[in-house]
Amino acid sequence: MKLLLVALLLLPTAAVANPAASAASTSPAAADAPTHSLTISGTGVATYPAFTPSTKRYGITTTDASTGTVHVAASTTDAAGTVLINGRIAPDGERSVSGLEPSDEVSVIISDSTGTTAYSAIYLPAGLHALTSTGEQTGPQEHTLLTLGLWSGSTPFYEVAVDAHGVPATVHEESTSSMDFKRQPNGQLSVSRHSGAGPDRDGSAVVTLGDDLAAQDSYETTGLTNTDGHDSILLGDGSRYFVAYEPNEETGLTDAVIQHVDASGAVLFEWSAQDHLDPVTETVIAEGNPDYAHINSIQIMDDGDILASFRHFSSVLKIARHPHGAFAEGDIVWRFGGRFSDFTFPDDPHGGPCAQHTASELDNGNLLMFDNGSWSWNGAHPLCINPADRTGATIPRLPTRITEYSIDPVSGEAHLVWEYTDVDRFAIFAGSAERLPNGNTLVGWASSRDAVVSEINPDGEIAWELKDPSPSEQRQFTYRADRTRVEDHVAPEVTLPVADGAVYDRDEVVRPAYSCTDRGGSSLQSCTTTGMAADRLDTSTPGDHTVSVSATDAAGNSVTLTKAYTVGVLHRPDATIRRSGSKRFAGGDIYGPSKPDQIVTYKITKSKRSRIVRVRIGNDGNVTERFSIKGTRGSRTFRMRYLAQGRSVTRRVVAGTFRTPAVRPGEHWVLKLKVTRTATARNGDLKRFTITAASPGGRPKDAVALRARAR
Repeated sequence: MKLLLVALLLLPTAAVANPAASAASTSPAAADAPTHSLTISGTGVATYPAFTPSTKRYGITTTDASTGTVHVAASTTDAAGTVLINGRIAPDGERSVSGLEPSDEVSVIISDSTGTTAYSAIYLPAGLHALTSTGEQTGPQEHTLLTLGLWSGSTPFYEVAVDAHGVPATVHEESTSSMDFKRQPNGQLSVSRHSGAGPDRDGSAVVTLGDDLAAQDSYETTGLTNTDGHDSILLGDGSRYFVAYEPNEETGLTDAVIQHVDASGAVLFEWSAQDHLDPVTETVIAEGNPDYAHINSIQIMDDGDILASFRHFSSVLKIARHPHGAFAEGDIVWRFGGRFSDFTFPDDPHGGPCAQHTASELDNGNLLMFDNGSWSWNGAHPLCINPADRTGATIPRLPTRITEYSIDPVSGEAHLVWEYTDVDRFAIFAGSAERLPNGNTLVGWASSRDAVVSEINPDGEIAWELKDPSPSEQRQFTYRADRTRVEDHVAPEVTLPVADGAVYDRDEVVRPAYSCTDRGGSSLQSCTTTGMAADRLDTSTPGDHTVSVSATDAAGNSVTLTKAYTVGVLHRPDATIRRSGSKRFAGGDIYGPSKPDQIVTYKITKSKRSRIVRVRIGNDGNVTERFSIKGTRGSRTFRMRYLAQGRSVTRRVVAGTFRTPAVRPGEHWVLKLKVTRTATARNGDLKRFTITAASPGGRPKDAVALRARAR
């Protein structure tokens, strides 16, 4: 497996367009302002876009070799700054994060003299490509909805809501087909998924989604075999419009059907092309193709009629939804383009649309559409009307264009008032055009894979664009692009590995590996703790305590997790004994019966028959105590006196009834030992004196020992 080191750096970093390449990126900053660096590495991973201080969110692309583990390294040049990785302090700015699944996010929060900056990176499915962005979105910073996949072969589709840099807020992998991902008039998100279709049905189902892209409800036509995925309309009253490609057993053709059902699924309106159009004289498709109409978009117009686009008529129809004037329900009010167009096109040399998609009525009454055009490459049947002979043979016409027409149904004239064309872009199928509130036009390029989506201003300039930088035959496309705001309603997640009711000793070092993570798309902004000192539990005071970790994301979603714990009473005497000829004491922080490191030897000669030895009784517990002291009595060779503040307490120490004054935690009390060599002692005689300190009740104990040797 190849390990790709990927950097979001103010240093050499992996290029977004080609993760295997390297390029330098430097963040301009004031000379005295700290700079940040961030790298994410792992098996088969790459990141995009390149790091800039203003970009807070990044994508982590993966491969089949990726393991769900990445190593994160971040820093600030402010020596006093701190780095949090998934909410927890990383003292050296580094940590490995494991167990990542698609849509999981890695959070990096850097605090320094410039304030607090939150970065995040979303872990993406193995088949989802990185995107590159150019330009800027000039309107509100919303998301763009895409269904990304390869249009050749059976590959997954990825439903994503991406930001201006092409980084998803969230992602859903759909193993079968996915298209028409958009915000519906009723405010819901929806997508057409083949996986949602019921048994004995074909086509797709319209699936409504939460803002986390989780499926909520699934809808299909009533009484028909097919529900088509090209378009649908969900209205605020609960009613729904569908399109269908319905097989006609009598004719052997596939009829285009529009169906309107109420909230319960009862049919309110049904329109079929077979009742209103002549497949023989109106279609532009090759003879023998049963899909003579190929409906691909519908819209409810301001007057309540239906605007419907038919690729295989190269025509957009206005259909009476209710009777009005001379028109009955279902009548064709007019044809825009096609063989029998009710409009002329005096300033459009191409004579109207060809194989178009997403025809829509604008607020000013004009019509906007993605005008695909058609080719005859490799024997393909062209779909464009010959403006010189509208009922004659069809012709090819390249490239794709985005067109806006003003229409006058009375005069029957349609004027081309705006057009965008790129001679290198041709979408043989699919595509979308959406007029944005800022006056720009959002274009989903579909099978024209030179770009995924563009935002084009009224002057015909690309204001913003996303591309798939993969080799041309490997680029992903989207059926439609839709601009909307996907709100983050998903609260962050907090882990706190402290068992409720856990008991710790006073001053015990406990570092729970807590974490704060987010996957709602707005990114984690803070992870704070109470009941902790830095990354340690507060165990300084006995009693009942709580520790809490709180996380908040940029959408204001927050969560707090609290655990209870107890700091218990700790009895811990610590006896130490001064070494011979030294100011140092032996036996510190060694508890229990006297061990070699708790034993000292004093040599006592005839000329200097007595020695004073100091024993310190320290309190390493967490409560003030009076310790009981027991010491070995003297012998015929060595006498022993125990002295407390100059007074002999020998009898009580030997009996084990002596108690020290109160010793507070962290402090100590000194007992003096006066050992004297007697006249009967001979060189080489040895006597061991053990001094034991005990907490009330006799447990625990700690001991030191003095070995007196005659010389």
